[in-house]
Amino acid sequence: MKKLILPFLLVLLLTYGCSDQPKQESSNDNQLPIEGVWKRLGTIQIVNGVHVDTLLTKDSNDTLFAQTKILEYGHSIFVINTPAPENLAWKGGLGGFGKYEMKENNILTEMMQSGTGWFAGSVDYYKDSLGVEARNFDLLVDVRDNTYTQSTVTAPDGMGKQMVVNDFHEYWERMPDAAEESKLDGLWKRVYEISYVNGIAVDTVSVPDDAVLDVKVLTKGHFIYSVDQTGIYEFDQPEYGGLGAYGKFTYSNGNLAEYTEFVSGNSFFPERIREPYSEDGVAYHSVEFYNDDMFLQIAKDTLDQLNVGRGLVYERIKN
Repeated sequence: MKKLILPFLLVLLLTYGCSDQPKQESSNDNQLPIEGVWKRLGTIQIVNGVHVDTLLTKDSNDTLFAQTKILEYGHSIFVINTPAPENLAWKGGLGGFGKYEMKENNILTEMMQSGTGWFAGSVDYYKDSLGVEARNFDLLVDVRDNTYTQSTVTAPDGMGKQMVVNDFHEYWERMPDAAEESKLDGLWKRVYEISYVNGIAVDTVSVPDDAVLDVKVLTKGHFIYSVDQTGIYEFDQPEYGGLGAYGKFTYSNGNLAEYTEFVSGNSFFPERIREPYSEDGVAYHSVEFYNDDMFLQIAKDTLDQLNVGRGLVYERIKN
């Protein structure tokens, strides 16, 4: 990785914005019905186009199963907490990240470019073998206010006609806002990492996408992050699974608290799922904005002191 000179960050600091007010975005008049934060409730069984059964997670053999997806800012990001098979080096669940678009006939196309767990490995292999930037998944969706269903589809006749190939449709529920919109709301990518010694920045390193793709969505009190590390680790290493998480966050006066509820990849909590705002899963950070589209995040310990370690610089993804 290319190392940069610390004065670069000093230049950025000159553009530091003190306001914690949210950045004014364009009108939401063009917001798609599919946009939002979604929780997987279970599965609906369809036979010959008829709804015959609803299988809810709370009534299943795996009541600890959890999956959350955020569809916003033109991108899709999801996390699942199902443990990996024992023969894999990483132990956590899986997740994915990429762009999305809605087509006619209620077809949602997710163009996944990275992820965690075995999904990250699958996407990485697919992209490398075909020389493409993403792996596309076409999903037939039916959005009904605060719920929606999705199932994989294909075009068997080559004429553009879509056919459902999965009789089990995922069943999702829209999650309510957990907080007011903040300046942190948005889609972010880690672009620099800063090393600290005794609270003083001593080195800055760029983070190329082909090595580590660390992306994070924060929206109205919800967050999901996904760190794809397939570019720097081998398949038989635990770190290859990357790491991801879903949870709630609070933010005020430059102080960010992220309360993780479940994880994926090689970061594996003793519990598969935690209660919202559990102190067992909270991480505290100080946040400093260089401008509306870039901020520095530094971990803090429980005594509100900066850890010896690193800071992460995130830049807003706009397309």
